[in-house]
Amino acid sequence: MWTPARVEALLRLVCLRRDVLARTRRDLAAGMGVHPSTVRRWLRRRGSWKGAPAAIPQGRLEELLREVAVTPADAEREAFQESNAHKALARLRAGRVPLAPWREQQWLVEHRVWVEDRPEGSSAVRLTRVGTRRDRAEPGAENVRSLIVANRFEAQLVKAAVLREVSPWRVRLPGLPGGAERWISGAKVRPLEVLHEDAARSGRGRGRA
Repeated sequence: MWTPARVEALLRLVCLRRDVLARTRRDLAAGMGVHPSTVRRWLRRRGSWKGAPAAIPQGRLEELLREVAVTPADAEREAFQESNAHKALARLRAGRVPLAPWREQQWLVEHRVWVEDRPEGSSAVRLTRVGTRRDRAEPGAENVRSLIVANRFEAQLVKAAVLREVSPWRVRLPGLPGGAERWISGAKVRPLEVLHEDAARSGRGRGRA
């Protein structure tokens, strides 16, 4: 549901994409090209009950979402990476792998998957080898959940599962790390351990098919 808090986060992210620094609601209005009273009206609730959606017109909401939407090329790339990860794990289980090249790339060592929240109101999922210089949240961001898995391919499947869970809230922010793998902070994501277990079961099912 598009609550006032989520709509306000969306407005800030659209402003960020437009290179407008929006610290206040007046800044948001300037970035949207509307009067501050319009932003206040958008951020009111449609009802008096807790959790009622924001009053922003549906047409304007859809227009803003299109501006920060993930592209078909992003979706195609993610599907390709997920498919390759499933195939790689199937080869590992069957003992049919180019072990030397994968070891040279250090794809078979432990990898960390984590979700980080950034102060501008977006979250991202990232992965890297454990212990590298990249094995930490970006400056200004907060690591809010983390999981270590056996190899890069398992990490890629967890990452793909996270992006599916947050798909209604995803945004594309070029210029930021993981710019196409972000979403509005506050979206519900199941524990990474659960997503990892689900991916493992799915992989075993593919192997039996």
